[in-house]
Amino acid sequence: MQQLWSGPNADVLAAVDELYQDDVNYYGKKTTKAGVLKEKRAFAQRFPQREYKPKDPVLVSCRDETCTVHGEVDFRAIDPIAHVLSTGVATFDYEFVVVGAKLKIQMENGHVVTRTRQTLSPNAAR
Repeated sequence: MQQLWSGPNADVLAAVDELYQDDVNYYGKKTTKAGVLKEKRAFAQRFPQREYKPKDPVLVSCRDETCTVHGEVDFRAIDPIAHVLSTGVATFDYEFVVVGAKLKIQMENGHVVTRTRQTLSPNAAR
């Protein structure tokens, strides 16, 4: 997921559509897949340049048809319109369920641990 979010928007948004269940517990709130995708699209458009690097260890545990994943990620994202570079560390939590032959996200959560925002010159944000 972190590697996917580091890619170009066209690739990310096409792939994300396939990852979620129809109903998702998204950051503590029950929502639809369409609601999650709307938020993901808005974020990707605001920060089209993103880099996410998971830190070791990434913890994975599975039971029956469900797997949970927890870890931390170093992030770097640029908002080219506001000319802002945002860097920091965030946690991520996912709960995947087996649906047919695929894994689908039924829960996503996390929070920003640290964040630094830096104003960039207009040319640097491109």
